[in-house]
Amino acid sequence: MHSEGDDWVTVATFPQGMDLMYIEHALRENGIEYVKRDELTVQIAPHLSHAIGGVRLQVHEQDRERTLIILEEFGVSIEPDGHGSPFLLWFERVSGQLPGVRQLELGWRLLIVGGLLLALLGSAAYFMLRTDRREVLTGNIWCLDRYIIDGKEVPVATSGYFRLVMACGETVGFDPNGSVQFPGMDSQEIKAHWYLDGSTLQVHRADTLDDLFNDEFAMDLRSGTLFLKGSRLSMELQAWSLWSFGHPVFE
Repeated sequence: MHSEGDDWVTVATFPQGMDLMYIEHALRENGIEYVKRDELTVQIAPHLSHAIGGVRLQVHEQDRERTLIILEEFGVSIEPDGHGSPFLLWFERVSGQLPGVRQLELGWRLLIVGGLLLALLGSAAYFMLRTDRREVLTGNIWCLDRYIIDGKEVPVATSGYFRLVMACGETVGFDPNGSVQFPGMDSQEIKAHWYLDGSTLQVHRADTLDDLFNDEFAMDLRSGTLFLKGSRLSMELQAWSLWSFGHPVFE
């Protein structure tokens, strides 16, 4: 039983709310208002009981002395002033000033704030560790075996290309300076320029077959595979390392 007010003081703590059963009866008989802080938290997550200090019995400041007498009769250890973790005392004081949070028990405040912090840290780690698409394109050797033109497969075949055993069939090279070389189709390699526009790869200034290569390609990266899909031309490229004899460079 309790009413609204800001003058609540902690007089004792208990591992579980049920430990207060007889004490609650005595407090009610003496007309003392009280609250049991974090009782619900301890019931739902008992492993947090020690961390948050258990269930806290609080009364109004004006009823503190009378309550202490009742607790002594029941042999309950009295909570000294300022007792508890300095961090929890500070956290309770600060979080108690936040709208929408002050009504919650301390345990729920800790869970909410802890969850938010983990989400923020996870997001920060994701953006810090995420490899930039440009770095992926320029930092790998890309293997290509065939083109798909208007839904039909066309094998790559660059004139004069020397194919290494256990290595890529032929390669696509994205240069950091913006140039790119594609394998030919019974022809010399196709030289063009590229840049990224969001999630798309823009290819322009192709020196041949410009009707196929000068296009906007939707780009999808999945576990070492790069999928490029244009209006007519599509490619599936694998990231390879010559030093690892055909294992993907990244995952």
